[in-house]
Amino acid sequence: MKVEIQQFSPASREDFYAVHSAAGQCFCVAWWVSTWEGWDDRTADDNRGLREQLLAENQYDGYLFYVDDAPAGWCQVGLRDRLPKLVEAHALSSDPDAFAISCLLLLPHMRGRGLAGVFLAGVIDDLRSRGVKRVEVFPRLGEGLSADEVWTGPQRLFDSLGFQLEQAGERRGVMSLRL
Repeated sequence: MKVEIQQFSPASREDFYAVHSAAGQCFCVAWWVSTWEGWDDRTADDNRGLREQLLAENQYDGYLFYVDDAPAGWCQVGLRDRLPKLVEAHALSSDPDAFAISCLLLLPHMRGRGLAGVFLAGVIDDLRSRGVKRVEVFPRLGEGLSADEVWTGPQRLFDSLGFQLEQAGERRGVMSLRL
């Protein structure tokens, strides 16, 4: 099996849409809308439209994962403070150098094969090579969670890669890794 990790770019736009069209209707804009109020009323077209706006503003904010040359996953990554809703949701102090992994998605037929760890390790290696010093993640805490509950990534995956729990909320935590 051949795996590859690529930074999201205009050249991989259709692959981004292929992954998101197969996996739901969010198009990875949940943290970009200002509030959760009305989120359930948003349609796939609403979210795709917001993603188009972000791309027009050059917000290619993540990585695509390929298995045997086919798009198989997505990871949203960027400077944490660019997402005020994320910062507010976790009552975080401003940190202009902190990066956030705010979404981790594998297509359903790719799950349960250890590929999320391969994908995330590759993302972390690339961030390290780009000089990033610290990365934060925001997993739903606990075990036995459904795929819908771990759209920010499962805690056990982050534990296995050396992330440390910094803050435990009722449902989600804040974990960090120094690179």
